[in-house]
Amino acid sequence: MRAGPMAYTRARARIAAGPLQRARRPPLGRLVARGEDRGSLPRGVSKSCASMEGAVVEPPPMLPRRVSFARAATMALAVSACSRTPAEPEPPPAVSSVPSAARLAWDVPGSWAALDVPRAGPRKALYKVPRAANDKEDAEVQVLSFGLGSKGDVDARFNEWFAQFDGDVGAKARRASLEVRGMPVELVEVAGTYKIALGPQSGVRKRSPVEMVKDNYRLVGAAVRTPDRGNWFFRIVGPDETVQSARPAFRSMIESVR
Repeated sequence: MRAGPMAYTRARARIAAGPLQRARRPPLGRLVARGEDRGSLPRGVSKSCASMEGAVVEPPPMLPRRVSFARAATMALAVSACSRTPAEPEPPPAVSSVPSAARLAWDVPGSWAALDVPRAGPRKALYKVPRAANDKEDAEVQVLSFGLGSKGDVDARFNEWFAQFDGDVGAKARRASLEVRGMPVELVEVAGTYKIALGPQSGVRKRSPVEMVKDNYRLVGAAVRTPDRGNWFFRIVGPDETVQSARPAFRSMIESVR
């Protein structure tokens, strides 16, 4: 039985449409945005991230599994990156409760070499004093300031220096006093076996479990009492002969304080 013209036409239409329908590929995925409208974004959220807020990847069922999973993983990472909470700003550095003291000035002997010191902390200056002929090491000069608080107590600082030597050197320390531009100055001098702490100090006497011992060392120190800038401390410590030869230069440095 022969098909009529209409049946022949429908058959041709189905045959023509078949390849075209098979050639069409379904979309790789679909994003459903559940975020806020772009016109009313909260502060600090970009439009690109806001548009992906709450996005859900819905791969079509006919898409190959390998491609759909990879696509979904990529989009999930993008959504996660956009939805992270912004890092909070770091808190400002803690401010010491001890009032700071204005800096003093002094003259430095030309043969001393200035060394770097931290910007913060009690150490305000550090110098290397060349060793004398018979000594094997250089001496060191420190300038210290502890502000206007109790850490600048003169007796406490001197006792701490004495404790760096073996024995009770404080009992036989040489002491002197003078006045520089209206500021009282106290001088001390001790000698003996010097101990350098190589670890954290603990206990009542603040002793380190590991110490380097230096025989025949000398320390000359000075405390300058200022009326409005706290107490300032100067000390030179090193091999005996080097410190004794540098004593006049150290004294001139103290007398130049202003």
